[in-house]
Amino acid sequence: MMSLALQAIKYKIWLQLLAVGLGVLLYLVEQDTAVLFAIASILLVIGILYLFLIGLRQGYVWFAILFAILCAFNFMLNVTGGLSIGRIFHFVDAVLSFVAICGIVIWFRERRKLEKSGDRFE
Repeated sequence: MMSLALQAIKYKIWLQLLAVGLGVLLYLVEQDTAVLFAIASILLVIGILYLFLIGLRQGYVWFAILFAILCAFNFMLNVTGGLSIGRIFHFVDAVLSFVAICGIVIWFRERRKLEKSGDRFE
């Protein structure tokens, strides 16, 4: 079930790329340098998400734990900010974080069951 978490990461990356596209459009309209810093931070987040994607594909447990902690923090931060049209990206990001946490929990549960039964886990 790690595929659920992997799919959530892919959607989170696409969501961030959409935000970069909107940021570039906003920069072209307003010519504000603060938008460039926002785009740079979003690109950094995309890089971090990509590293987690690689680590989870390899099945590293500590990547799963770190990513679950990051998603829990992200979920709490985005949910406590309230819901409005201006924060729709944050709401979608929070939902994807919740889905990723569920996928990681299911993966750990299946991993534990397979280890108890003596089968090799992959």
